[in-house]
Amino acid sequence: MTAHTLVRQDPHERDDIHQPTWQCQTCFALCTEDGRPDYESCLDFRDDGSCRGSVEFMSVDGRGRAWPRCLTHRNARLDRYEGSIEQYAHSDVIPSWFDPMDAGERWDDEY
Repeated sequence: MTAHTLVRQDPHERDDIHQPTWQCQTCFALCTEDGRPDYESCLDFRDDGSCRGSVEFMSVDGRGRAWPRCLTHRNARLDRYEGSIEQYAHSDVIPSWFDPMDAGERWDDEY
């Protein structure tokens, strides 16, 4: 296992984490003070043993805000995102949940 160069991330410096954690300056993974993955920082942490792999910040679409997730939950979120893109991205059929009054958007994006 590669040694982590850890820097403390205090809660007041980061609004998405409510407790102090450590971030590796080499791989950017969130770790405990002793260098193990900080699964409690995973957005989908449930204390059921489902977290696996490193905990890193991830933006699903590469444009939005990044959230900390372990490898298992990061892959599950990507699968859900890709499934929704395949289902809706190129469809002319407006889904029942879409409301153009919510943000003044149109489904076809052609202005």
